[in-house]
Amino acid sequence: MRRRLVLDTLFLNNLSEVERYFGLSFKTIKSRLGGSLDVAASERALRAARTTMTAAKVLGSHDAARSYMHTRNFALGGGTPAELVKTAE
Repeated sequence: MRRRLVLDTLFLNNLSEVERYFGLSFKTIKSRLGGSLDVAASERALRAARTTMTAAKVLGSHDAARSYMHTRNFALGGGTPAELVKTAE
């Protein structure tokens, strides 16, 4: 149940984005389906889900939040919120 909640709230739209965000190959992702993530990947997934859920509350919808997460932002040094949330700092 918790895994599904996290997946539903992520801003990632396709497998290519999942590979880049978690730094994993398709083969590794496929082998881990139904299993657990390591600590670093779990933390990254929860951080992404929390950020996306907060953006959805502020912006009014998950679609708006996903779009926002991929939009370059001057206040973030020209990066996207998705790029920023990938790191713990």
